[in-house]
Amino acid sequence: MARFAYLFASIALMLLLSVSYSAAPSSITINSSFGAFLGKYLPSAVISSSSFYNQSVGNYTYIVIKTSKGYIVANTTSGKYSIIVNSSLIYPVLHSFLISMYFPNQSVFSNLSTEMHSYVSQASPTINDCLIETGLVQYSCTLGNECFSCESVPVCRKVLASTGGPSEPFGLGIMNFSSSYGSFNSSYASFTSALSGVNVSNFGSRISALQSAFSRISSISKTMPQNPIFPLPSNFNVAQFQNCSGSSASMPWYCNSVGFCRYLSFNSTLLARIGAQLSSLSSMPISNSSIKSQSAASAQLADSFVEPVISSELTAEFDAFVNATYPKYNSTVKEASFLASRMSNSSLSYELSSLKVQFAQILNASISQNLSKANSSISSSISKLNTLDFKLGSAYMPVYNASLYNTMLITFHELDYASVPYSLAKLAAQEQSINAELSSVINSSELSSLSSLASSIKASASSYAPAFSMPAFTKSIDGGAVAAMLAGSGASIPSKLATAPLYAALISFAIGIVLLLLFYSLTYGRLKKRHKLRLTHRTRRTWRLLFLLLFVLVLIYTYATYAYAASANSFLPISYFISAIKSHGLVLIALNASAPINLSTASCATSLQSTLSSLGKVARVISISNYTCTISNATETITGRGCYNDLLASGTPVIFLGANYTAYKGMYGNILHVGNGLSNGSSCYISKMMEYALSK
Repeated sequence: MARFAYLFASIALMLLLSVSYSAAPSSITINSSFGAFLGKYLPSAVISSSSFYNQSVGNYTYIVIKTSKGYIVANTTSGKYSIIVNSSLIYPVLHSFLISMYFPNQSVFSNLSTEMHSYVSQASPTINDCLIETGLVQYSCTLGNECFSCESVPVCRKVLASTGGPSEPFGLGIMNFSSSYGSFNSSYASFTSALSGVNVSNFGSRISALQSAFSRISSISKTMPQNPIFPLPSNFNVAQFQNCSGSSASMPWYCNSVGFCRYLSFNSTLLARIGAQLSSLSSMPISNSSIKSQSAASAQLADSFVEPVISSELTAEFDAFVNATYPKYNSTVKEASFLASRMSNSSLSYELSSLKVQFAQILNASISQNLSKANSSISSSISKLNTLDFKLGSAYMPVYNASLYNTMLITFHELDYASVPYSLAKLAAQEQSINAELSSVINSSELSSLSSLASSIKASASSYAPAFSMPAFTKSIDGGAVAAMLAGSGASIPSKLATAPLYAALISFAIGIVLLLLFYSLTYGRLKKRHKLRLTHRTRRTWRLLFLLLFVLVLIYTYATYAYAASANSFLPISYFISAIKSHGLVLIALNASAPINLSTASCATSLQSTLSSLGKVARVISISNYTCTISNATETITGRGCYNDLLASGTPVIFLGANYTAYKGMYGNILHVGNGLSNGSSCYISKMMEYALSK
């Protein structure tokens, strides 16, 4: 029945969409001149079997040709015809055309809103009653407040008391219901928000948001009734009660069902219909990705007809010109743009703007221009801007590079201290002042002053050396043994990280006991065995006090180890991480796979990998998410928590980019957490730090 309902919903939606699209463009009959133009490129059989549509985009007019193999777009502005073979130029035309052809009427979205509202409303009475019966309509239910919402309702309080309290299935069921209800409401709000104001420009993102909200609503609808506060469904298979063994907390929900609230059910048929509508909308050919794909296909189709006709020599000449000009142009614009944003110079700004306009005009003109004249003109402009850029850059860049180096050097030294010394903090403040000025527009006199100050800061910052660290010393002594012990443990990784100091203390305690027993054997035990010890009451007491004192020293040693190891879990000097890198041939660069890809951080990872490789290290980029990792470019693929655990146990240095902070810490493993401030942007300080530290 569910499959039939879904099929019926799909058919109904297709019928609805077929009558609710906006007015689609009408086909036209092409004039003779355009027909003659097409005849140069398209076979007559293709022309006669195609449909033609007028389409305007901005101040340009186009004809969209729908052939049996796809679309072809022709520019007809001012009566000048050309077939477009560039997908980027085709995209805005096809986007406008396909949207007007296929974008659904607003009634489709109104219907979706109505049906989702009906779906939610159908279950609302039962949910609202349950909110009242559990007190959640006014109060919250948490372990911290002893499920106060239920305690505020006499009947609920009685059931809660009889079922073991807030920490047992009934109390936990109320908490889970509260959470599910909040998520359900939030997802419904997201669904209705995404539906409101859907238009041609946001269609793709809104449909994606609707699908996401619908998925959450579907999931919650399935799991919410599976809660011990609700009664068993009428079709419940009693054979499942065979699974009800063990502690109540570990048993399935139906084993603890008390049926406190009314039976909760959702309209699965209506939900399937909504899902079918969303699927149909998602499959329509008007998403950005679909139009981009069709634009690329259109470019290929057009090129297959145009290429044999257009002069291959002229095309090759233009391509060679652009390929030769692009590197020089891009390099010049990049350097000049940077200087223009930092130095006040009207000539630089004017020449830069002129070059951009000139090159854009050349690209827009494509092969319809005099390439010799264009080459001469653009080369002259690039040369002129390069001369001006070199003059200004010769003064600015040394100061700028010195500032970058100082920032890197000071930051590196700061990471050697849990509490940064005042003198180093003062240098950092001075350098921050220089960076702030260099980030704004300055003149030549200000630049000269900053140059002197930057040289002074560099000399001072270079004098710092890493201080001795007992936590780091403790890690160097006990870290290997701790890693070996933890590697065989079945505990979770967060638990291993947290208990590593205890393992270090246990190792020290064991060493202390062994030494104590050895001392006992070599002294008291040997003397007693050889009958050289006269055991009087006084000597016995003296020996007992001696061994008690030694045992106390063992305890002190154990506690000191724990304290230093616990401190290592909070902070370790970065210099010790550098030592770990120097002693390993492999260094892993980790990216956070649980967050959206940051292109700047990814670029920094590439730069860091190149730096480490140049310093003789095997550097690989991996991804880490929730204590799981994937090594994708090794000789074998290792994934999951075992991968992450192996890295910690082996002590392999890992540089984790994109963290919320920058710190090296932990008795278990060698992981340097690098915050965004050091791992993204064009500077990528962490790469410069590694180059500086490993080159010493």
